[in-house]
Amino acid sequence: MRAYHGTTSENRKSILNEGFRFDTALHNGKLFGDAIYFTTNKEHSKEFGSAIIEVEIDVINFMFINDKDIYDDLFYNCVKVALNPYKSIEEYLMYKFKALKQEDKNLTNDELYKLLGPICKSTEYRVGTVLKKHLISKGYNGLALLMGDADIDYYELTVYEEKLIRIIE
Repeated sequence: MRAYHGTTSENRKSILNEGFRFDTALHNGKLFGDAIYFTTNKEHSKEFGSAIIEVEIDVINFMFINDKDIYDDLFYNCVKVALNPYKSIEEYLMYKFKALKQEDKNLTNDELYKLLGPICKSTEYRVGTVLKKHLISKGYNGLALLMGDADIDYYELTVYEEKLIRIIE
């Protein structure tokens, strides 16, 4: 399947020379765990960086999800495992927000939200790691989520094995 990866010019050079890396910093996005993320919509890939890398991905053992309800159920179950006893990411973050406020009553809401940023990313990563382990245990080596907007449907692809990616340019 043809797909695109948006990144910075500097990262693009590194990827073209050395290949993709799964150990990127948490700020690069880890919604579905340590993986490389792509989209089949070239324009959408530009939201992640103006330097685009075109690839071909072997999706033979991917889980394809074309229904939002199926995705929501899968993700919700992973949230329950990762954040037990909390039933949603929002509930967990509200708990963290209140705990931070309790620790330092002088913090403004803006300061609290800045502190929550890294907590949000690490929480997302915890849930994503559970999802990745679940998918791999079922024999999948990637995830393809059908997305769309008013104009076009496209897939967002999560790849767990570098050997599935062939860089075109």
